[in-house]
Amino acid sequence: EVAVSSGFSHHQHLNRHFKRLTGASPERFRREAER
Repeated sequence: EVAVSSGFSHHQHLNRHFKRLTGASPERFRREAER
C-alpha cells in the first residue's frame, strides 16, 4: 500500500499529513486534479 511504502504505519497517518501539506484530502486532491 502507498502509506506503508511512503514510511507511514497506517493510511490515516498519511491522509492527515497530506491534508496538512496540501489543504485537501488525497481523494479531494485527486478529484480536483482530474478536472
